[in-house]
Amino acid sequence: MSREAEILARVIENRDFARSLLFDDCTDDWNLAGELGEYLTRIHPDMIFGHIVLAKARRHLGDNVGAIAEVNRCREVIAAGDLAPAELHLLAPLVDLEERRLSGENLEPDEQRSNADSEP
Repeated sequence: MSREAEILARVIENRDFARSLLFDDCTDDWNLAGELGEYLTRIHPDMIFGHIVLAKARRHLGDNVGAIAEVNRCREVIAAGDLAPAELHLLAPLVDLEERRLSGENLEPDEQRSNADSEP
C-alpha cells in the first residue's frame, strides 16, 4: 500500500475526522492531519481545504510559522476568486478563525467551536 493510500485509509477509518478537525478543532492524531494536508496541497495546490487542514495541524504540532504560511496561502486562494460560493461560505470563516487563533487572540467559548452553523 502506498503512503498516500495509507493516509487516506486512516482518515476513512475515523468517520468524523474531517468534521471534528475543521469544526471542533480536535483530532486524536494531528500528525495524520498534517500528512493529509501535505498530501492534499501536493496534489491540489490551489485547493483551500488542504491548506486549512495543514494550518490547523501545524499550529497544534507547535509550528506556528508553518501554520501562518498556510493561512497566508489560504488568503491567496481566496483572493484568486476561483472558489465556489459554498466553498467560500464554509471555509473562509475557518481561515479567519485560524488566523485569530494563531494571533493569540482570546476567543469566547462560543467562538472556540469554529463555524458550527455552517456545517453541512
